[in-house]
Amino acid sequence: MKLDDWNRIVNATGDSNPNAIAYRAPRDALQLFCFSRHVMEWVPKGDWWLLQLDNSTPVDPNTASLLSAFLTHDPRRLDFSRNRTFLIESGDAEDGDAGTELRLSNLIFTLLLLEHHAYLVSSNSLDGQMLSLQDGLAYLQTREQNQLKARMLLADFERNPMGNPKWLNEVVARYQDGDQP
Repeated sequence: MKLDDWNRIVNATGDSNPNAIAYRAPRDALQLFCFSRHVMEWVPKGDWWLLQLDNSTPVDPNTASLLSAFLTHDPRRLDFSRNRTFLIESGDAEDGDAGTELRLSNLIFTLLLLEHHAYLVSSNSLDGQMLSLQDGLAYLQTREQNQLKARMLLADFERNPMGNPKWLNEVVARYQDGDQP
């Protein structure tokens, strides 16, 4: 994968990904909140995640303040006119890996709600698995021809749009056992 001239993450060949499944994110806020947790499962867990905002994403001061809260522990607002690439390390949240995943799913929610353009990959996105968000659509991308995993993830959400994905149920169970999320 590489960045193109428009600051998008694309295949190393520069081609758009023909194996992407596009899905219109729900418009209902609570369903969108749940959906963001489901699509977080698409990007494999890794030592780090890379979030890329492309050049078509305008970030006003209010939005910058909101996105900055998800991307850094520093209360100062990030300069999105110069910073479009963000490395989020696994476990860099105070509450470890689960906290990082929750923070990223909240960020996905916000980016879908605002209909921004963003790309999320991890250190384990070996088969080109990437989540691309554009204008309220989520694109589950992979280099593989077999899109069964993506279709199953979306079918699970459609069966129970207000339910939690497996990874979040595991976080909740650990929390109930006394661990912090």
